[in-house]
Amino acid sequence: MNTYWLSQPIQTELGHRHSVSVQGGTKTVKYGVDARYQSNGGVMKGSGRDRYSLSNTLSYNLGDNKFLARNMFTITQVDQRNSPYGSFSKYVRMNPYYPKTDSLGRLIREIDLWNSRGGEGNGVIRSTVLNPMYESTIGSFDKSEYRSSRTSWRWSITSTPNGACARRSASSGAGLPSTSSFLHLATNITIMKATT
Repeated sequence: MNTYWLSQPIQTELGHRHSVSVQGGTKTVKYGVDARYQSNGGVMKGSGRDRYSLSNTLSYNLGDNKFLARNMFTITQVDQRNSPYGSFSKYVRMNPYYPKTDSLGRLIREIDLWNSRGGEGNGVIRSTVLNPMYESTIGSFDKSEYRSSRTSWRWSITSTPNGACARRSASSGAGLPSTSSFLHLATNITIMKATT
């Protein structure tokens, strides 16, 4: 008997990712919608994670960059499945001389029984060695999901005496002449909510 227990609960799995994005609008109003899906199978048989997300963006540009506003909303859901084969550490502790099936090919529930002395009065302690693969046949499952939403608003007002948009060039370092006045107001608000 030479059972390689470490290979029993694991698998080779591929992940995949897909996304679709649509953008459009006018010079004043622009929109964008983005949908994503990602699936990753786990190393343990029956485990994996699926991630879904949907986001939209709406932006306004009024008065030739004098007033800019942007709203972004994203919702994400993650579905997670843990392996019905239990913890990998149980397979690590199994001896290679333990059989996983009986002579008819059926999984054995109780593989061995150990007697040891200890406890109060140095009595006999019985320990049953259970087949970790048996757990996968009884219909047990461990699933969870996580959902989060994020809303973000950003606005900006820029004004100069002659109505031109005041922007500093990052490459040249040149901005408005020192005689010009300049007003720029901006804020960014983000709200996040998560549920499990």
